[in-house]
Amino acid sequence: MVRVKYRYFLISLNYTESEVDTNLTEDKFVRTVVNSIEENYGEFGLGYVLGQIKVKYLAVLTGTVLLRVPADFEKQSRVALATIVIVGGKRCVFERHPCWRNNTILSKETRVIQR
Repeated sequence: MVRVKYRYFLISLNYTESEVDTNLTEDKFVRTVVNSIEENYGEFGLGYVLGQIKVKYLAVLTGTVLLRVPADFEKQSRVALATIVIVGGKRCVFERHPCWRNNTILSKETRVIQR
């Protein structure tokens, strides 16, 4: 039996408009990421990640998202996250931080991200 390995992205959403989208759910965010993967990688990318992407944590008011993706599709997921400009019907950008790579923190375990 083969163990599936995952990577975790800690994402901070910064809405360009003043109000936060309080209707954002885990399903809406996953659908946004899956649509971005489909636009960038077509049916192959969609088939590879469909059912494997999961939001482990979502704080709507702070815009913090912890996203789990397959380890084999980590680079493609990072590109797909970088191309997202609308989440839940509102324009947003991923907040930049000097020590983050491409606006997200990447880790193999959720314990490392919690620090």
